[in-house]
Amino acid sequence: MPDSGSQSVLAASNCYHSKWTTNIRSQPRTSSSGIANTVPVSHRRSQARFSTDSISSTIGRSSIRTTSTSLTRRSALPVILSDAFICVSSQLLNSTRKGISLTDRFIRQQDLVPSQALENITATVIGVGAIGRQVALQLAALGVRQLQLIDFDMVEEKNVTTQGYFTIDISSPKVAATAAVVRQIDATIEVSTITDRYRVTHPIGEAVFCCVDSITTRAAIWRSVNKTCDFWTDGRMLGEVIRVLAVTQDTGREHYPTTLFAASEAQPGRCTARSTIYTASLAAGIMVHQFARWLRGVSVERDLTLNLLAGELTAA
Repeated sequence: MPDSGSQSVLAASNCYHSKWTTNIRSQPRTSSSGIANTVPVSHRRSQARFSTDSISSTIGRSSIRTTSTSLTRRSALPVILSDAFICVSSQLLNSTRKGISLTDRFIRQQDLVPSQALENITATVIGVGAIGRQVALQLAALGVRQLQLIDFDMVEEKNVTTQGYFTIDISSPKVAATAAVVRQIDATIEVSTITDRYRVTHPIGEAVFCCVDSITTRAAIWRSVNKTCDFWTDGRMLGEVIRVLAVTQDTGREHYPTTLFAASEAQPGRCTARSTIYTASLAAGIMVHQFARWLRGVSVERDLTLNLLAGELTAA
């Protein structure tokens, strides 16, 4: 008899049985190690073929890129595992499109993040690099309904390590790669992308997350949006030092301009010690936390600095 793990994988893969040119029928087969594996009979046919065109169109951009593939005995089991993953992802996406409610996913945070307050808010993330990508993904998990991503840049190899992009994203626009993951988190989120630098003509949401890496650009964006956005937060990072600033109608509006300075005064830092994924994730978490405080009507911290190496958190 097949083991329970093999049966689970087979059950998941069978949900796409219509994609096989022959019906999937499973029989136990014992490997050289003596472990029974369940492999569909159709997989053991030397020229069995599998069509993934409709799966690709359902999931969109995915970490799995598949095309119509000839299957052999040696490739059968990995394909079952991949097929199971695709099956589960597709079922989740299809469930939202069929109108199945996902409100239960918010139950663990409902007293901390008011879902109703998120309904009519558009969150704009300007810059989806190290901090900005993590902010976008956390906002998607948090439950924002409208998300706007602005960045002109393309994914490079170094961005896989420090910004959390996938290797298949290399040479793709950062906004497109990030939007694809956001849709995998929750397909009901309305995501808009602008592959361009921020410009005054671009519309913005009520909440703005400034995640650019230039102090000059920060100042320009602030001058453009400070009178129109209701919530503003700016994440800065150098090595293992994080600074997060927040502005609302009642807090930080006079303080924030004092944190802007000439580019010549910026601390450059070594090019090999500028960024890590864990520092970026922490910075994003603090920014999203300030956003959650604002949603609850709690005063935000206007200026926080976290030095990981020294183990110090200070508020100004």
